[in-house]
Amino acid sequence: MTAAETHAELMKLGRLLGVPPARLSGLEAAAPADLRALRGQVGERLFAADREAFARVGLLARTIPAAISAKVAEKVLSPMLAARATESLSPEKAGELAGRLPASFLADVAQHLDPMRTADVVVGVPAAKIVEVAAELARREDWVTMGEFVGHLPAATLRATMSALDGAAMLQVWFVLDAKDRLDEIAAMLTDEQAAALVAAADGLDEQFADLLAHLSPEQRARLS
Repeated sequence: MTAAETHAELMKLGRLLGVPPARLSGLEAAAPADLRALRGQVGERLFAADREAFARVGLLARTIPAAISAKVAEKVLSPMLAARATESLSPEKAGELAGRLPASFLADVAQHLDPMRTADVVVGVPAAKIVEVAAELARREDWVTMGEFVGHLPAATLRATMSALDGAAMLQVWFVLDAKDRLDEIAAMLTDEQAAALVAAADGLDEQFADLLAHLSPEQRARLS
């Protein structure tokens, strides 16, 4: 267990609960694995409270034309309700709807998605739209939302998404990445220019850069350090 891993987990738990990580300082002694388990339990509890209502909205979205569903989602549904309804859609339907919605609304929705239940759905969203949403989340400095989904993206989409982020943004996202086992794969995708930008951004983001190096193979670590 490292302080960096605990810090990252408290950031993610705080986002889910809608409180700053400082409010969770009493959990700093907990193991990262325990904090991840707690986050999963809290997410499941929040979803279960209105499961039937979410399912009804998802059924409606599946049975009416995509153009109408998209308008209803954007104008009538809250981002939270739209996110929960998304969890009952097929990847094809989700991709069709996402293509008709603005990146700003999708970024709002992404904040409420549970990656464990929507990984397959997110894969159905066109890569170009995911890049737009990533750019919007980076503008908002919402690293946690991106970190939850990066690990579920196919390699081609992930590579395209990285083009929308600067070095500092990549470090911030990777610090809270759930799928840390993909960091070496991700680092190998960096162009020389992106790698240089990443190293330049490490000045002031020491904790994030050190955490990244700790999860890389000797080859990728040597390239960056």
